[in-house]
Amino acid sequence: MILALNRGSSSIKFAVYGDDLDRPAVSGNRQLQEPDIIEELERQDLDLHAVGHRVVHGSTAYLKPTLVTPTVLAMLKTLIPLAPEHLPAEIALIESVAGRRPDLPQVVCFDTAFHRTMPRVARLYGLPSRLAEEGIERYGFHGLSYEYVAGELPRGRVVAAHLGNGASLAAIRDGVSMDTSMGFTPAGGMIMGTRSGDLDPAVVVYLMEEKMMTLRQIGDLVNRQSGLLGLSGLVGSLAGVFVGSAFIDRYDRRTTLVWTQLASIGVAAILFSGALSGHPPLWLLHAANLGTWFLAAIHGPARQAAIPRLLSEEEIPAASALNQAGWQVGSIVGPALAGVVIAVSGVAWAYGVDLASYVFSFVVALLLAPIPLGEEIVERGMKAVAEGLQYLRNHRLLQSTFVVDLVAMIFGSPQALYPVIAAQQLHRGPEVVGLLFAAPAAGALLMTLASGSVTGLRRQGDAIVWAVVAWGAAITGFGLSGTHLVPALVCLAAAGAADVVSAIFRSTILQVTVPDRLRGRLSSVFFVVVTGGPKLGDIESGLVAGAFGATVSVITGGLLTIVGAFVVARVYPELPDYRTRTEPVA
Repeated sequence: MILALNRGSSSIKFAVYGDDLDRPAVSGNRQLQEPDIIEELERQDLDLHAVGHRVVHGSTAYLKPTLVTPTVLAMLKTLIPLAPEHLPAEIALIESVAGRRPDLPQVVCFDTAFHRTMPRVARLYGLPSRLAEEGIERYGFHGLSYEYVAGELPRGRVVAAHLGNGASLAAIRDGVSMDTSMGFTPAGGMIMGTRSGDLDPAVVVYLMEEKMMTLRQIGDLVNRQSGLLGLSGLVGSLAGVFVGSAFIDRYDRRTTLVWTQLASIGVAAILFSGALSGHPPLWLLHAANLGTWFLAAIHGPARQAAIPRLLSEEEIPAASALNQAGWQVGSIVGPALAGVVIAVSGVAWAYGVDLASYVFSFVVALLLAPIPLGEEIVERGMKAVAEGLQYLRNHRLLQSTFVVDLVAMIFGSPQALYPVIAAQQLHRGPEVVGLLFAAPAAGALLMTLASGSVTGLRRQGDAIVWAVVAWGAAITGFGLSGTHLVPALVCLAAAGAADVVSAIFRSTILQVTVPDRLRGRLSSVFFVVVTGGPKLGDIESGLVAGAFGATVSVITGGLLTIVGAFVVARVYPELPDYRTRTEPVA
């Protein structure tokens, strides 16, 4: 009997064949585990005579199935740089079988062999010919899968797709590979589960020069943190806002908080269980990432909408300040605590702490008194979403708080440039990049702790405008600080402090002026602005930096923020004219 082993990027599949090669006697699929399959099969009285392995890369050296010898194994190890995500595990599996059953002959079959028929024009990159002679060319992968498909289909022209965590396309003519989407490594081609697929080569150069990323970090990024996994958080967030807006104002706020926390416990428990298993399946990570962001986009607006029902109008600014304090402390302490837990107990228990925090939040939500809506809600579904957007369209004061925040985030948000500023302006290393990221959070935390000095202001609209002006001035000062690190950090800390003042009063205006029956939906819009604005800022700062340099991008962004704040105040006089009220505006 013959044992066939397929060690993929997210699972290991095995099958045992006897006389009938079309129907395995035994088969199985294990997610990212390498159990002692030989022992398991021997317990079933299966008499194995040989083992066949699917191996991802054979370069130009191996074009057909090859018996494993010490020389072949040594050659495979030299190919690891061509497929670092696959070959080490595949070689380890070969060595594991040899260690347990040295008498069993092992044969390796190569995914790249099928594509060696591609015409030279399909294999070459637009690089100097000497590099092609050194082996830098398009090899193609998933060849064993395509070879099987080609053998089952009638002759002719076929476009075949191999779909899974790793995915590719192949053009096949009369059973022969003519072209394929993957290239030099399995990371190229289509967007995949965790792999980016094809990239503009200048992206890698940019990440190294401007983001100061190491080769190891870039490799981890394009192989493990990208693809559909990288997109699922954004999809989940937008879906949560859209779905949540359809019902968030129809039910008791406490009920929404309880159920979202309970669902979050389920997501966290799944992640914790997966981490404990050692190798959770990829679909689980996608689902959990999407679910986490989906629930956050419902829970966050519901929590914000509940505050005016629990506190008086005069207390709301202080509550917003407390919320900012929790956010800032969490952003500083959370990663540090995770690092300690991982170092002491391992990654799985970091997810365990996360699960415990959701359980605590769930208990707190249960202890809340019911928060029923004060008015009957008629609209539901898409009509509810439309009603919320129509209210925003007619509420110029609320519009102005969103617009002024977008101005600050789009023009005055230079976080994407911190690495290049550290290297080119401050002439410092990666350790300073961390300080640049930490400075605004430190300033925000200090301002939050001292927020009692501002939460009593009645001219809250003016406070927002001047806070955004202060933000722009601080960012401009950061750009003008030259090679002086301390002034740069002070300016960023001042920017963080100004942002807290703006956030406190923008949140307060939304909670006070929007009727309870619409507050959840408008809080969802607030959530989109707060989470999406910085992403637009990264794009703006990168484009300007690419054209004129990072320092110019920071300085002009700060100045445009100042100008933009005054323009918003002129276009929306409702904002500077706003004073605190004792009754919500209908």
